[in-house]
Amino acid sequence: MKYMFFFILSLLILSCTAKNKKIQFGVDLCSNCSMKISDSKYGAEIVTDKGKIYLFDSIECLISKLSQTDKNIAGSYKSLWTVDYLSQGDLIDAKKALYLRSESLHSPMGLNIGSFMNRDSLSQFIKSDSDKVINFSDLMELVKKEWEL
Repeated sequence: MKYMFFFILSLLILSCTAKNKKIQFGVDLCSNCSMKISDSKYGAEIVTDKGKIYLFDSIECLISKLSQTDKNIAGSYKSLWTVDYLSQGDLIDAKKALYLRSESLHSPMGLNIGSFMNRDSLSQFIKSDSDKVINFSDLMELVKKEWEL
C-alpha cells in the first residue's frame, strides 16, 4: 500500500510538470496573431506556471504577448522557448538563445529574426555588416520599439 501511494504521488508530480510541446507546423495557430504556424524555422512557446502552453509563429509574437497587459501570462510563465533555426522544429531556451537579425532571414512577422543555439551555429548566416547578433533582453527591446509596444 505504501508503494502504491508513492507511485501515485510520483505520477501526479510528473503530470503537473510544465513542459514544452512540439509545434505542429501547418496545424497550430499563433496565440498572438492567429496565423497558422507554418514555417519550421520559426516559432516560439510560453509555458505558464500552471502548465498552459501558448504557441507563436515567431519570437516577435511571443514578446508581443509578454508585453501585453495580460498578467496571467507575463507575470507567471515557467519557461520561454523558441525554434532553433537550424534544427527546424526543435525548441531551445529562448533566454539562452542568440538571435540574428538579417535581411537574408525572412521571419513570419517581418523583423527578419532567427533563433540559434549559439554563435557558431548562426555565423554562417551573417551576410552583411548590417546583420546584428543580439540576446533575448536586446530582442525584447527591439520588438517593443519596432512594434511600438
